[in-house]
Amino acid sequence: MYERVLAELQGHAWVLRQDKLEAMVTMFAHRASGLQVPGAVSAEAVAQAKQRSQPRRAMSVAVLPVFGVLANRANLLSDISGGSSIEQLSAAYDKLVADDTVGAIVLDIESPGGSAAGTMEWADKIYQARGIKPTIAVANAESASGSYWIGSAANEFVIVPSGEVGSVGAFAVHLDKSGANEAMGFKYTYISYGEHKTEGNPDSPLSDTALEHIQEHINTIGQRFEKAVAKYRGVNVATVRKTFGQGQMFMAEQALERKMVDRIDTLENTIARLAGTKKQGKGVRVAHAKRRLETGLNSTT
Repeated sequence: MYERVLAELQGHAWVLRQDKLEAMVTMFAHRASGLQVPGAVSAEAVAQAKQRSQPRRAMSVAVLPVFGVLANRANLLSDISGGSSIEQLSAAYDKLVADDTVGAIVLDIESPGGSAAGTMEWADKIYQARGIKPTIAVANAESASGSYWIGSAANEFVIVPSGEVGSVGAFAVHLDKSGANEAMGFKYTYISYGEHKTEGNPDSPLSDTALEHIQEHINTIGQRFEKAVAKYRGVNVATVRKTFGQGQMFMAEQALERKMVDRIDTLENTIARLAGTKKQGKGVRVAHAKRRLETGLNSTT
């Protein structure tokens, strides 16, 4: 079972914090070897995370939780790690956009990012819905990599005072098990049709050709990420590359100064503001006239 998870981890391009993927690879590699992993996620914790991930309502405001590692579909990875399915989140978002009783949607984000597959499609869907129904993303408290990609597509991006955002970039991981295989007396022979069919397999060192191909793939994903964020945030790609950190994370005040977010405020204040139960002005806001017009927050109740 864990071998399948390892294969999935190595078979995708990730828009995810590097330390998170490294921890996942280490954990599943240990489990595949039959070793216990200190601090591993328990089944009870996974169940609690799934329960916490259900959409909720506060008057006319719908809150859609975006928690944990984001995978395109509900699968073994999300079942074990307690992450979220982008496919399911996107479907839930569609229902909220179509629901006439919902005046605004809040994305409650606590995620290190996830798989590039599915992320760009859902982010673009959120961006296209700007003129239909306001979507407000809240980094509560971490919105990194793929989840920042998603949050940046919203009409407004809020960060809680203790929050962090960023990690703009993409990467892949290759686990070379050839040394461990040799130590255990295992030797794998891959028989394939197609010159590059078995490139990047975990039982051989990574060849220069395979590395070059993977790097080209990651460059394409990273450039798409930068272009999307530039479009969503109303800046040019050069600005994203220069000021958005190229993989670094930023605390709330830094992110606001760099125009990576629009406001510093709590999730509760954001919901109350959108529901019309509290006057605006509690949070720190960057005044972008164009974004205010797009958001239409003043008329949302």
